[in-house]
Amino acid sequence: MEKKSVSNSATNLCYIMQREHSNLVGYVHGGEMMKIMDNTAGIVAYKHSFASRAVTASVSEMEFHRAVHIGNLITSEGRLMYVGNSSMEIKVEVWVENIKSNEPKFKAITAYFTMVALNEEGKPMKVPEIMIDCEEDRALFEEGKQRYEAKKKKRI
Repeated sequence: MEKKSVSNSATNLCYIMQREHSNLVGYVHGGEMMKIMDNTAGIVAYKHSFASRAVTASVSEMEFHRAVHIGNLITSEGRLMYVGNSSMEIKVEVWVENIKSNEPKFKAITAYFTMVALNEEGKPMKVPEIMIDCEEDRALFEEGKQRYEAKKKKRI
């Protein structure tokens, strides 16, 4: 199985937040944002693994930095951090732009999704290793590996 680069699976999804995504005072529901982020992570996992399915095994370190409002343009950016045997850790960040103003875009949410690739029978399947292209990729891979190993210790 050939190694694959991080950039090969990186994914950006854009949405305009609508009234149906929000509560009565115009804040977008956290669960709505989590759904978008989960979709982003799933696409990254699928692009990397070409599995028939990639399922969410866990979400960690989800941080809501700032609120998202109706009318905001959001970009959900997914990037592969670490790959195990059948699991992949994907960092997802949500960036927000107020397209009605000149304000700079800002990061609203960050989380780490662990996705598992499944074969046609629904069993975990081996995924390609990450090709490390630069020092940044190496540092992020090591960071993801530490989180992966810490999670494994908690399960034991």
